[in-house]
Amino acid sequence: MLGGGIINGLSQINQWPDQRIGEVLSGAPAIARRWSPALQLAAEMADNKQVRSGTRYDALRMIAMAGWDKSGPQLVRYLADGVSAELQMGAVSGLADIRPDGRAIAPLIEAFPRLSKRNQRLAFEALIRTEMRAMALLKAIESQRIPKESVDKKMLLEHQSKSVRSRAREILK
Repeated sequence: MLGGGIINGLSQINQWPDQRIGEVLSGAPAIARRWSPALQLAAEMADNKQVRSGTRYDALRMIAMAGWDKSGPQLVRYLADGVSAELQMGAVSGLADIRPDGRAIAPLIEAFPRLSKRNQRLAFEALIRTEMRAMALLKAIESQRIPKESVDKKMLLEHQSKSVRSRAREILK
């Protein structure tokens, strides 16, 4: 419920889930004390092959709330070739929610070609979430690491950042 529901829902309305959850927890100290242990349990659950993949997906979404240092490398492992699309989706979505850390950019770009179309769309949305990410995406398109045909050109050309829009016009012409 937490990973696939609340965290995913916050992402879908373009909120940073860790920030919003932090705001909520600041008013609930008893629950806040249980947050870090819950994230640790989610990290263990994500790697437990005895757990259903849907639950592991939720756990991957959840662990991103701990930030890059605690969850980044674990999430990146789930971008590997041969990992189920559902677990890759959890990893892509988790990396999308790690803010504003730029360390999530390179793994998303590197994994992009081997992701399913649906996960490519999620990676694309993660990469246009901030100006820094969008500029890195455009650089990857320019260097042909990511094919132009696999991105939503309109979203780049209408990005909130003037710099991104300008660079997108140059690269996507």
